[in-house]
Amino acid sequence: MTPHKPDITDAPSLLSRLMTETKMLVVSEVKLAKQEVSDKLTQLGVGAGMLVGAALIAFTAFHALAAAAVFGLMALDIAAGWAVLIVALILVVIALVLFFMGKSRIKAENLKPKQTLRNIKADIHTIKEAPRA
Repeated sequence: MTPHKPDITDAPSLLSRLMTETKMLVVSEVKLAKQEVSDKLTQLGVGAGMLVGAALIAFTAFHALAAAAVFGLMALDIAAGWAVLIVALILVVIALVLFFMGKSRIKAENLKPKQTLRNIKADIHTIKEAPRA
């Protein structure tokens, strides 16, 4: 097989072709990314709608269960006012526990991408320590 000798006069056309194909590749990748993001956002919207529906049904069920607890206490010969107060106090305690647990999890310090920040600092350190060429 004879090795192909490149013709130096073809360089501008090859460079132009390379630039054109690179541009087409980038454009097609951006188009694909836009379509994928659009599809994911649609999927996210449908999922969010389902979660809202589930939350509304759970909210209604929660009220029914609270009423059932009140009626259960009343069936044990506890006055209606006391039964409502007992159930309400139990629910307030549960709500406070959930509130403080949730509050502690959404502090800014807990939301930092710690591993990513460590990696970036290590990368910067590596770049600074790299020998200059």
